[in-house]
Amino acid sequence: MNTKHIVRTLLILLALVSSAALFAQRTITGVVYDENSQPIPGVNVFVRDATVGTITDGEGEFSLNIPDGSVTLVFSFVGYSTKEITVEDQTRLEVSMEPDYVGLDEVVVIGYGTARKSDITGSLASVSEEQIKEMPITNINQALQGRAAGVDVVNSSYGLNTNPQIRIRGNRSIKAGNSPLYVIDGVPIAGTIADINAGDIESIEVLKDASATAIYGSRGANGVVLVTTRRGKSGQFNVNLESSFTFTNALRFFDQLSGHEWMEIARNNNRSSSRYTTPFPNPTDDYAIVRNMPYTVWEAVESGYEWNEDGSVAMRPVTDEERERWSQVMEDVPEEVPVYHPDDVRTYDWFSHGRNPNALTQNHLFSVGGGTDRLAAYFSLGYIDEEGQGVGERYQRISPRLNLDFQVTDWLKVGMSTIFNSELADYGEGLLWGVTSMLPVSVPYDSTGEFLINPTNDTQVKNPLRDEDLNTREDRTSRYLGAYYAEISFSRHLKYKLNVSQDFRHWRRGRYQHALSSARYPSVNWVQYSQNQ
Repeated sequence: MNTKHIVRTLLILLALVSSAALFAQRTITGVVYDENSQPIPGVNVFVRDATVGTITDGEGEFSLNIPDGSVTLVFSFVGYSTKEITVEDQTRLEVSMEPDYVGLDEVVVIGYGTARKSDITGSLASVSEEQIKEMPITNINQALQGRAAGVDVVNSSYGLNTNPQIRIRGNRSIKAGNSPLYVIDGVPIAGTIADINAGDIESIEVLKDASATAIYGSRGANGVVLVTTRRGKSGQFNVNLESSFTFTNALRFFDQLSGHEWMEIARNNNRSSSRYTTPFPNPTDDYAIVRNMPYTVWEAVESGYEWNEDGSVAMRPVTDEERERWSQVMEDVPEEVPVYHPDDVRTYDWFSHGRNPNALTQNHLFSVGGGTDRLAAYFSLGYIDEEGQGVGERYQRISPRLNLDFQVTDWLKVGMSTIFNSELADYGEGLLWGVTSMLPVSVPYDSTGEFLINPTNDTQVKNPLRDEDLNTREDRTSRYLGAYYAEISFSRHLKYKLNVSQDFRHWRRGRYQHALSSARYPSVNWVQYSQNQ
C-alpha cells in the first residue's frame, strides 16, 4: 500500500474520533426554586463560556443538552443573585435562588407601593441619597435643583429661609395652584417638605405624567414628589454624625453712587430748571442745593474743592477743550474755574452697616439606626443655624425624628414615622434695604457723635441704623408630622396596608417697634402679635 495513502487514512480516522469526542453530549434536567421553595418560571439557564442555554417553564423545570465532562451551569433571574453550579456526572438538579438585595436598590417608590425602575412605563425622575449628599443644603427642595429633568426649582426670593418654588413640567393653570403634591413615606401632606432634614432623606422620586393623577386623583394634577426617609435595618447598628459649615456671599451687590455722582445728578437736575448757573461745579450753587440739609452734607461736598487760607475757593485756568465745550451752553466762559476733585467728595458707605458678608450656615445631624429580626428603629436629631445676607437676619431649627418598624407576628407589621420641628426666624427690620435710601453724602452721626434721625432733613427718609437694637421681629413655628401604618399579610402576593397621618403646625409672629425707630419716629411704641395653626 502506498505510504501516502496510509497516512491519509490515519488522519481521517483520527479526525472522526476527535469529532465524536468533541460532540459527545448528555442531557441535564432540573427545577429552580425561590427562597420560599416556590418554582420560578423564566430563569435563564446556560453553560458558562458557551452559547448553550434555555429557560425554565411555568413549573420552574428545565432540560438542557450539555457537553460530557465537568461543566458550569449559570442560573440568572431579575431580582435574584446569579448562581453558578459545577455539574460532574449529575443528571438532575434542584436549585434554590436567593433574592438579590443589592439589586433592590433599583426599586423606586411609585404611589402607594414600589416597583423596579425598569418596569415603570410612566415618566419618573429619581434623586438618590448619594446625590443629595453631594453638596450641603438647608432646604430639601434644593436637592431637586438641576437633578430632575422637567422639574424647575426657582427661588422667588433670596431672603432668609426662603422656600423655593417647584414646578413640574411648567405651570398648568392660570388661576389655580401649580404646586405639586408632597408624599412622605406614603402619606400625602399639606404644605411643603422644606423643614425635613436633608440627611434624613433616603430617596426622592418625582411623578411627572398622568400616572400621578391615576394614583392620587386631582391632587396629583401638578405632579407628585415622593419622599422616602431613612429607616433602621435589621441586623445592623449605625451611628452617624454629619456636620457642614458654609459661607454665603453675594456675587454682586448694588452699585452705590459715590458722593460726586450723586452731586452731579443733583446739579443736572437744577440745570434743567436754570437753578445751577454753570456747566462746571461751583461751591455757590452746590451750597444752594444742600443748604436745607444738615451741615454734615455740605462738609462732604466742600471736601471736593480746594480752599485758600483766607477761605476762598482756589481757582485754575480753563483749558481750550473746556472752553470749546462750555461755549455751547454759556455765552461768556470764564478764564478761571474752581479747583474741584471729584474723588475727594466724601462718600459714606451705608451698605457696610446693612450687609453681612460671609454669612455662616452650620448644619449638624446626629443619627442612630439598627434593628433585629422583628424591630427596626431610626432616630436622628438635626440642628441648623443660618445667618442671612442682611445684618440681624438669622434662622434656627432643631428637629428630632423617630422611625419604627415592628413585626408583631408573621402576618402583622406596624410602624411609624414621626418628626418634630421647632423653628425660630429673625428676619431683622430690613436694615439691608433701609440703608439703600440713604444719600452717599449724608452720615449717620454728626461731628459730636449725635445720632441723626434725618440725615438729609427729609422726614420721609430716616436713619435706620438703630433699628436692629430698638426693634424685634420673630417668627416661631412648631410642627409635628406623624405617619402610622399597619400591614397585614394574607399571602405572599396579597397584603393590606392602613396609613394614618397627623400634621400639626403652630405659627406665631411677634413684632415690636420702638418710638425712636425709623418706622415710628416721632410717634409711640408699636406691638403686634399674630398666630395660626
